[in-house]
Amino acid sequence: MFLAASASIGFEAAPVRAGGVQDKVELTWLAPDPCPQKAEFLAAVTRMLGDRVTIAHTLFAKVVIAQVSGTSFQLNLTTKLDDASGQRMIEGRACKVVADAAAVTLALLLNPDMEVPAEPPPSDEPPDSVRAPATHAPPKGPTIGERPPLPSDTRSSHWYGLLSSQLGLAFGILPNPNPQVLLGVGAGRERASIWATGSYSPPQDVTLAAPAVGGRLWAASFGLHGCWLWTVRSPRLSNCLGAEMTRLHGHGTGVPQARDAVTLWVSPSLAANVDFALSERFWLRLAATGMVPLVRPDTHLDDIGMVQKPAKVLGILGAGGVVRF
Repeated sequence: MFLAASASIGFEAAPVRAGGVQDKVELTWLAPDPCPQKAEFLAAVTRMLGDRVTIAHTLFAKVVIAQVSGTSFQLNLTTKLDDASGQRMIEGRACKVVADAAAVTLALLLNPDMEVPAEPPPSDEPPDSVRAPATHAPPKGPTIGERPPLPSDTRSSHWYGLLSSQLGLAFGILPNPNPQVLLGVGAGRERASIWATGSYSPPQDVTLAAPAVGGRLWAASFGLHGCWLWTVRSPRLSNCLGAEMTRLHGHGTGVPQARDAVTLWVSPSLAANVDFALSERFWLRLAATGMVPLVRPDTHLDDIGMVQKPAKVLGILGAGGVVRF
């Protein structure tokens, strides 16, 4: 269950005494049950500001905390003070740790001259790498116009599902560059993922001799791939290594007795992907894939000649979307 609350405020400059920071902060608080309550959070900000400090303007803030795994929390903080807006993400192994870091951030925004203790107060929570910077100026974070970083799914020890769809242009499989539709389903854990993919290319006609003697070709493939994520912030870079089995179906055209033929080959593959965050669970992906067929069977028509033979190196350029669930 999530708790949501907001506090109404006034706009007069006034000294803030203990317990009175609520008058100068309009806070929206969304956090799961194990986390501190809104009143506890504001009390922590008040303690940092001291017994008496003059605040001339109202601070609007929104805190959203999510538990991304059993031992990982993510806090998104959005603030507006006068005409200055900002957004920041904090990650940690305990909810209180990320909440304390956000409280320091708000206190510094309200009083940039506040002294931040060199050592954090004693806590039963586990130590964490997330600490608010000890500075006399508010910590800088992405502005509202910037894309926030992706959630910390790459640090989670739990498995998660993946779906992808792409439109691409393939080279070397059919006689001419051909459009391709690719669908994939996968599973990931931390930075690693495994994928099963399937693709289809629409028919392409090949003419070998007059009058319109040739063939019509279709291509489809199935692949298994293992991927590794090199970076965790958008744009994210990854590589995939795997194998593709390609099926080429040919049908003779312009001949008295048209026949069908099917050829199969397997190719090791290497892909490079760049993902751009659209939201916490959706990415735009640009991909480039290279393959080298282990065998290069040809498709031919009797008494006519070869219709198609895969190239020594095959390539695919694609763009599409990836969904994590």
